[in-house]
Amino acid sequence: MSTLLRDRPARGSLRRLVAGFRERRGTYPSAGIALPLPARTEQFIEFYLAEPYSVRVDGGPPERTPEAVVVGPQTYRRAEIGFAGEVLTFTIHFRPTGFHRLFGMEMPGLVNMAVPICDVLGSQGAALRDVVMSAPDFAARADAAEAWLYDRLDVATGGAAVDAAAWVIVRSGGAPRIAQLAERLDLSERQFNRAFTTRVGMGPKLFARISRLHRVLRAHAAHPTSTLADLAVTAGYFDQSHFARDCQQLAGAPPSTLFRTAPTLPMLSTSDFSYRRPA
Repeated sequence: MSTLLRDRPARGSLRRLVAGFRERRGTYPSAGIALPLPARTEQFIEFYLAEPYSVRVDGGPPERTPEAVVVGPQTYRRAEIGFAGEVLTFTIHFRPTGFHRLFGMEMPGLVNMAVPICDVLGSQGAALRDVVMSAPDFAARADAAEAWLYDRLDVATGGAAVDAAAWVIVRSGGAPRIAQLAERLDLSERQFNRAFTTRVGMGPKLFARISRLHRVLRAHAAHPTSTLADLAVTAGYFDQSHFARDCQQLAGAPPSTLFRTAPTLPMLSTSDFSYRRPA
């Protein structure tokens, strides 16, 4: 089994809304491998240029992915992805409020969903799919997707307090207290929760919990000899058992299992893209 990842951050003013572009190229056993996906905050559009993934949702039968899908945030371990043979994917990763601002959608409708791009974006989705899939290589696909998305900046909705709050949560790995964030933005907690959920797809407390879980996973990948207790406390957990509880609730597995599978998860490291304060 071999895997090659290539990343390019979004450039210029698009970086406020789009984190970057990723290519995953791999060769996997013909029998396939299956990986459960933990909860995650990311929103992305993914294109399958070779063998598509098979996806098993909530223990149901495996289904083949269409050639391009819009994938919303995931609040629990809902899906298991299987891939076999030659895999080549191209992914557009959005900032927490980026998809909402570019396309005007209220994000709760995409939570725990992976929907064919044309079912979400209609003819716009078909146009984006065509420019990406007709490009010959990763650099050309990233340039084509970026140029297409730049054309949407004129109709993108303006920034809001939620953008800054999501930025703070992601940068801190889920550490800030939500009540303090709302107060800092001069919003009631109810106003803040409503606005955040509309633009991001989930409430800020759940967003923070998932962000903190992934902060531990990234820290473990960078420092595999660190103890679980040290990783959990550094990420802001009260103790190791608190982290273990979140692993079970958000990833459906104990920490040892999650650490073992995390390096091969296809969509785990979206936060590797540098995060820039929104404007």
